[in-house]
Amino acid sequence: MKQVCPSCLKSVEVPESAAGTDYPCLVCGSKIPVPANYTPSVAAPAPADRPPPPPGLAPPAKDAPPAPPPEPGDDREVGIAITPGIVEWVPAFGFTLLFLLTFFSWVGAYPGGHRLFTQNAWESLAASHTPNIVPAELEDIEKHLLNSLRYCWLLLPYVLALILALFFAWADRILPDKVSATTLPGPLVWLTRFWPARHNLLLILGVGSLALFLAQGWKGLGLDNAIKDYATSKHEEEAKAADTELKKSTVRVKAGMEYAKYAVGTTTGYSLAFWTHLVVVAAMLLRPRDGSARPLRFGVKY
Repeated sequence: MKQVCPSCLKSVEVPESAAGTDYPCLVCGSKIPVPANYTPSVAAPAPADRPPPPPGLAPPAKDAPPAPPPEPGDDREVGIAITPGIVEWVPAFGFTLLFLLTFFSWVGAYPGGHRLFTQNAWESLAASHTPNIVPAELEDIEKHLLNSLRYCWLLLPYVLALILALFFAWADRILPDKVSATTLPGPLVWLTRFWPARHNLLLILGVGSLALFLAQGWKGLGLDNAIKDYATSKHEEEAKAADTELKKSTVRVKAGMEYAKYAVGTTTGYSLAFWTHLVVVAAMLLRPRDGSARPLRFGVKY
């Protein structure tokens, strides 16, 4: 490489190895300062300082990396979540449905698929029934039903508990959490005495009405018991004359066949009332007592 001597101002050829040293001029002998070799490089600019976020505003969080796929053997859960808002409305709609179902048939006689006699909750309470088209050959059983139908007294407290529960369930949804004599109309002032315990009162009414419903079903509804009595009375004389266990068993079989001829059974309305009772009681038991808004989760792990 060539360098200019600062003394004689002559251009002198200098070897590459003299870079960064003082090389003697070949003309005048003066020292020529030879610059060192230069290797260009590009440096990344320093990151600019960000101003601090204003008070109360957190900087945006970086995107979290995606969760790794579950390893074999990890627990997984499948289920449903029910919000407390839905649970709180179940008693109101449930007791309304139960009250409406009391007007539907709960038991009936359907020989050959033909609706012969039916009876709802109110008719069971009043010892009556609803006949359909009754053939002339079956007029005797209809006369028997008119004289032998008995009152289902357990349905009286059942209906009263149902009406009271229906009233409290809708009052709980319509009225505020805190009521006083100044916020209620005159006929409803008495509610202030029971309002703090309305949830427990609703639970008692729900469980009590379910117990009465099951007890009456275990005893049998009026129409069912009356047709059983009719089937037994058809073979009453034969039963009195039976003096051996074989003859008594034969009479019972004949009475059972007579009863089965009328295809007596509970209806869809009765089954729906049973399941509605269970749902209402379950909803009141699962209702959060601490006012929390956490959903109720039901699921299974696999």
